[in-house]
Amino acid sequence: MTMKYTQDFYGNLQTAYDFFNEELFENTLPQCMVTLNRKNKCVGYYCHKVFTNKDGEVIDEIALNPDYLSKQTPKQLLSTLIHEMVHLLMTVRGVKGKKGHHSQEFCEFMIGIGLQTIDSETGENITSGGKKVSDYIIDGDLFDLTCDKLLETVTFDLVNLPNEEVKKPRVSNRTKYVCKHCGTDVSGKKGIVVKCGNPECQDEVMEDEEGPVVETIDNMKGLEDLD
Repeated sequence: MTMKYTQDFYGNLQTAYDFFNEELFENTLPQCMVTLNRKNKCVGYYCHKVFTNKDGEVIDEIALNPDYLSKQTPKQLLSTLIHEMVHLLMTVRGVKGKKGHHSQEFCEFMIGIGLQTIDSETGENITSGGKKVSDYIIDGDLFDLTCDKLLETVTFDLVNLPNEEVKKPRVSNRTKYVCKHCGTDVSGKKGIVVKCGNPECQDEVMEDEEGPVVETIDNMKGLEDLD
């Protein structure tokens, strides 16, 4: 049977969401859209009221950045899912805060389920909240053990292929022209003829060090393309 990659991966994400909602959130979270979405320097994010449907339901979004699939273990990937689910929980509970800010209640809930919140810049453990907050898994605590139970039934083995794109070196369209009589050199556009402006050189054609010429410039001072 042909593997249906989208159905497999997103199906596992839905399974994980439902499993954690029951095990860690007492089924207090509404259903939302769990997506893969690239956002620069962001492992994941939560957005309130992003989608709607024909029944007029308003649906939130939790997004995970697929660029991190090869940088995280499955358990770290799922800890990101939990981080965003806690943001959804704060919305459900009506916990207000500035955009992008993590409240003290957010940190307390995370720690309570086994994810230690830290300052993303300093790496220090925090409990009072902040703007740039990440977390790490507390070994042997609730999330760690609950996640082990989930990973007995689902797998997250999709990873990014390395980006093998090689940047092409920048090619200049300029070259150096040298007068073989007096040694004067000047930089100019490739593919033109430049005559030396030194009276003693009697309009000596300056040589292009890189190749043949196709146009003519009659003044060494201030090179100009011909119309």
